[in-house]
Parts: sequence; C-alpha cells; structure tokens
Amino acid sequence: LEKNSFFDATDKAISVGEKSYISMAKNTIAGSVIGVAIKDESRAGFYENRFLDNKSDVSLYQKKNEFVAGGCAVFPKKDALKIENSDKNTNKVIIKRQKDFSYKIPTRRFFDQECKWERQYKELEEIAPWIDLNTNI
Repeated sequence: LEKNSFFDATDKAISVGEKSYISMAKNTIAGSVIGVAIKDESRAGFYENRFLDNKSDVSLYQKKNEFVAGGCAVFPKKDALKIENSDKNTNKVIIKRQKDFSYKIPTRRFFDQECKWERQYKELEEIAPWIDLNTNI
C-alpha cells in the first residue's frame, strides 16, 4: 500500500486481519479513531508513513481465539513509535509516534513463542525487504 491518504475514519482507516501481510510506504493517515489495526496473526511493515491526529496510530490485538497471536508491526528507526498503552490480559497494544528509537511489536496470546515470531519476521522481510530486522525489540 503506497502513496495513499486516509482521513477522518470513524473506526479504522486501515484494517489488517486474519493472517494477512502488508507493507505500507509513504501513506498519510489523519484524524481517524484508529489509523491502522493489525490483528489475528497479521503482519505489517511501515516505511515513511505520516500519522496525524489519530486517537491511536496503530493498534495491535488478537480478536479471535482461534488465532495463536495478535498483530505484528515492524518499523524502521525513523518511523519508530512508542507504546501508549499495553494490556497483557486483553492482548492489546496501542502505539503512538515517537522519534529516536525503534522496535518490533509482537502481540500474542502466549508470550513465550519467540521462535514462531522470529520466523514470521523473516517472512515479513521477504514481502517488505526495506525493513531492517536488526532493530531493537
């Protein structure tokens, strides 16, 4: 998804769900309740996107119990976001834009499944090769 603009979504501007893969570059998402929702074992890579005045820029969560994990977001250093709110019990992570650090954010029902997520990061690297998988978690 590249070079698009999304404005004033009353729910989600973009929803990525149920084992989906997406790479997003140079998009503008503004004035929405949720800019990008990533759920149920889906993965998204971000590069040079603009988030303006959203209640939540990116929301990661597990919606359906049939999925082992929630969403996974990968940001290069200059697109780094910070965790605004994290609730392990409901498996939701809300993140807002912040500069000067980066990480990958896996949300999952079982927090000890690092091997599975490392494999999925490699899969994400194949669909979005511009992502630096050596950034901090």
